[in-house]
Amino acid sequence: MLFGLFAKKEEEEFEIIRTAKIYTEHGVMHVQLFEEDAPKTVDNFCRLADLGFYKNMIFHRVIAGTLVQTGCPKGDGTGSAGYTIKCELGGELQKHDRGVLSMANCGRDTGSSQFFICLDRNNTEAFDGNHTCFGKVIEDDFEYLDKIKRGDKMNRIEILIHKVPKGEAKKE
Repeated sequence: MLFGLFAKKEEEEFEIIRTAKIYTEHGVMHVQLFEEDAPKTVDNFCRLADLGFYKNMIFHRVIAGTLVQTGCPKGDGTGSAGYTIKCELGGELQKHDRGVLSMANCGRDTGSSQFFICLDRNNTEAFDGNHTCFGKVIEDDFEYLDKIKRGDKMNRIEILIHKVPKGEAKKE
């Protein structure tokens, strides 16, 4: 009974959050995931990463000053994971700012495995309300993001699990 009390107290004081590391030819980009705003999209991304789905994929689409896109198993923008997920467009973090990861789609509720990373807010506002934002590269790693060219390889994505004091995750 005493152990149960300690476990309960620990649950109340800590929360589990996930982050990601995207390994590229240019360096490792650390990503904060938006689990509260886009829980199903984050779950999908983490599951695919854990399965090794993203291993050795290329950045098949690069629009200078706008975005870099990856996650297509065919390498040409026409592939998917074989299923679709619904868009999650509510929440305060649904803005396509610099460094934001967003689920690519070809219309509402057609996202799957492809995602893009925004390069500049000035060129990505049109994506707001149409694509699910589910994470953001930390600013210290923008230098790696800026070096990505079409055809560059994403070596893998690693999902990390952290136990943090309640409320600490929101400070980042």
